[in-house]
Amino acid sequence: MEDPYNWQTTNKTYSSSHPYADGVKLDIEIKVDGAQKVSIYFDKFETERGYDFIEFTDASGKSYGKWSGDHSGEFSPVVIGDSVIIKLTSDGSVNAYGFDITKVAFK
Repeated sequence: MEDPYNWQTTNKTYSSSHPYADGVKLDIEIKVDGAQKVSIYFDKFETERGYDFIEFTDASGKSYGKWSGDHSGEFSPVVIGDSVIIKLTSDGSVNAYGFDITKVAFK
Protein backbone atom coordinates (compact mmCIF):
# COMPACT_ATOMS: atom_id res chain seq x y z
CA MET A 1 0.00 0.00 0.00
CA GLU A 2 1.30 3.46 -0.89
CA ASP A 3 1.96 6.04 1.81
CA PRO A 4 1.03 9.61 0.76
CA TYR A 5 2.56 11.09 3.94
CA ASN A 6 5.90 11.50 2.13
CA TRP A 7 4.49 12.78 -1.16
CA GLN A 8 4.55 16.36 -2.39
CA THR A 9 1.52 18.32 -1.15
CA THR A 10 -0.41 21.38 -2.21
CA ASN A 11 -2.74 23.39 0.01
CA LYS A 12 -6.35 22.95 -1.00
CA THR A 13 -9.19 23.76 1.36
CA TYR A 14 -12.68 22.38 1.07
CA SER A 15 -15.30 21.91 3.75
CA SER A 16 -18.77 20.53 4.09
CA SER A 17 -21.41 22.40 6.07
CA HIS A 18 -21.02 21.91 9.83
CA PRO A 19 -23.04 19.90 10.54
CA TYR A 20 -24.07 18.69 7.09
CA ALA A 21 -27.79 18.49 6.23
CA ASP A 22 -30.23 15.56 6.11
CA GLY A 23 -30.33 13.74 2.78
CA VAL A 24 -27.31 15.54 1.37
CA LYS A 25 -25.66 14.42 -1.86
CA LEU A 26 -22.52 16.48 -2.38
CA ASP A 27 -19.84 15.85 -5.02
CA ILE A 28 -16.54 17.75 -4.94
CA GLU A 29 -13.83 17.24 -7.56
CA ILE A 30 -10.26 17.95 -6.48
CA LYS A 31 -7.74 18.09 -9.31
CA VAL A 32 -3.95 18.35 -9.33
CA ASP A 33 -2.82 18.99 -12.91
CA GLY A 34 -0.16 16.52 -14.06
CA ALA A 35 -0.48 14.18 -11.06
CA GLN A 36 -0.47 10.42 -11.57
CA LYS A 37 -1.87 9.67 -8.10
CA VAL A 38 -3.66 11.81 -5.51
CA SER A 39 -4.75 11.48 -1.88
CA ILE A 40 -6.74 14.00 0.16
CA TYR A 41 -5.84 14.96 3.74
CA PHE A 42 -8.74 15.38 6.14
CA ASP A 43 -7.90 17.64 9.05
CA LYS A 44 -11.35 16.73 10.39
CA PHE A 45 -13.64 13.93 9.17
CA GLU A 46 -16.72 12.90 11.08
CA THR A 47 -19.86 11.28 9.69
CA GLU A 48 -22.57 9.19 11.32
CA ARG A 49 -20.90 5.76 11.36
CA GLY A 50 -22.67 3.22 9.17
CA TYR A 51 -25.26 5.67 7.81
CA ASP A 52 -23.47 8.64 6.24
CA PHE A 53 -20.58 8.06 3.85
CA ILE A 54 -17.92 9.63 1.70
CA GLU A 55 -16.91 7.63 -1.37
CA PHE A 56 -13.69 8.32 -3.27
CA THR A 57 -13.77 7.92 -7.07
CA ASP A 58 -11.65 8.87 -10.05
CA ALA A 59 -12.94 11.02 -12.91
CA SER A 60 -14.40 7.95 -14.67
CA GLY A 61 -16.38 6.92 -11.57
CA LYS A 62 -14.19 4.02 -10.42
CA SER A 63 -14.47 3.69 -6.64
CA TYR A 64 -11.32 3.60 -4.50
CA GLY A 65 -13.02 3.32 -1.13
CA LYS A 66 -15.84 4.47 1.11
CA TRP A 67 -15.49 5.93 4.61
CA SER A 68 -17.88 6.44 7.50
CA GLY A 69 -17.27 7.46 11.11
CA ASP A 70 -14.16 9.31 12.31
CA HIS A 71 -11.12 9.60 10.03
CA SER A 72 -9.72 12.91 11.27
CA GLY A 73 -6.01 13.41 10.58
CA GLU A 74 -5.91 10.79 7.81
CA PHE A 75 -5.18 10.69 4.09
CA SER A 76 -7.87 9.25 1.84
CA PRO A 77 -7.31 6.13 -0.26
CA VAL A 78 -4.88 6.78 -3.12
CA VAL A 79 -6.70 7.49 -6.39
CA ILE A 80 -5.00 6.88 -9.77
CA GLY A 81 -5.06 9.93 -12.04
CA ASP A 82 -5.02 13.69 -11.48
CA SER A 83 -8.51 13.96 -9.97
CA VAL A 84 -10.39 12.56 -7.01
CA ILE A 85 -14.09 13.05 -6.55
CA ILE A 86 -15.46 12.87 -3.04
CA LYS A 87 -19.14 12.04 -2.73
CA LEU A 88 -20.85 12.76 0.58
CA THR A 89 -24.24 11.11 1.12
CA SER A 90 -26.28 11.28 4.32
CA ASP A 91 -29.51 9.74 5.53
CA GLY A 92 -32.39 11.64 7.12
CA SER A 93 -31.37 11.58 10.77
CA VAL A 94 -28.22 12.20 12.84
CA ASN A 95 -25.85 14.68 11.20
CA ALA A 96 -22.23 14.84 12.29
CA TYR A 97 -19.58 17.53 11.77
CA GLY A 98 -18.72 16.62 8.17
CA PHE A 99 -15.22 17.33 6.92
CA ASP A 100 -12.44 19.85 6.49
CA ILE A 101 -9.79 19.21 3.82
CA THR A 102 -6.54 21.16 4.19
CA LYS A 103 -4.18 19.66 1.59
CA VAL A 104 -3.76 17.15 -1.20
CA ALA A 105 -0.79 14.82 -1.64
CA PHE A 106 0.25 13.81 -5.15
CA LYS A 107 2.95 12.21 -7.24
